[in-house]
Amino acid sequence: MIPLADSVSGHKRPYVTYSLIGVNSLVFLYTLLLGGDTAVFYYKFGVIPDEFTSGRAFEVLLTPEGRRDITTPFPIWGTLFSSMFIHGGLVHFGSNMLYLWVFGDNMEDRMGHLVYLGFYLMAGVAAAWMQIAVDTGSQRPMIGASGAIAGVLGAYLMIYPYSRIRTLVIFFFITVIQIPATLLLGLWILLQFWGGLGTIAGVGGGVAYWAHVGGFLAGVVSVAAVRLILRRPIWPGRPPPPPPPPPVYWRGEWR
Repeated sequence: MIPLADSVSGHKRPYVTYSLIGVNSLVFLYTLLLGGDTAVFYYKFGVIPDEFTSGRAFEVLLTPEGRRDITTPFPIWGTLFSSMFIHGGLVHFGSNMLYLWVFGDNMEDRMGHLVYLGFYLMAGVAAAWMQIAVDTGSQRPMIGASGAIAGVLGAYLMIYPYSRIRTLVIFFFITVIQIPATLLLGLWILLQFWGGLGTIAGVGGGVAYWAHVGGFLAGVVSVAAVRLILRRPIWPGRPPPPPPPPPVYWRGEWR
């Protein structure tokens, strides 16, 4: 199932969402130009769980071409952010940007530009830590905006559970149908959780499923916390609806 659009209309131009898609696109195009140095780029700027759990930074990568320097040019905690803008292939990049395009604009409209940007980065960091906590000894670099976008999906599910998602379905047939956000995103997170259980059992690999789960939970918890603090289902920064106009006395009666 591939989401194409949703039924929620925003009031603000999603400049942050546009910018995030633009930066991710530029970085992806840059990696295409690297050729054989792509792996080195991933190791330098991706999150390597073993670096965080062991406290030692990776400096050398052995390749068929010889020893390559993979020293990260800033403290390793910075990879929590740099990794969000790197993708490992066209499908990885394209699917992430599509989800960000469909769901990100409405969350930016609801949260406001700066709050949305902070939320996006927070969700990405939370997603990375979730993967690090589950896969502590992994020496494979973790890259992609999936965790941060999963946070957007979790927040969207909490705020717009009854919206309809125009979705391309490819099964034994190809069609476009309207699917409730609760069904589409609920099925999505169940698949991520199931995939994460598979990686623990040693089945499959290469996808940071637990980062997706962690980002999604960060989105859900963030919205729930704001509702609990404000005690009303509204995100700060979005004004409440205007009050109804006062009644008017017209020809002997109030209207």
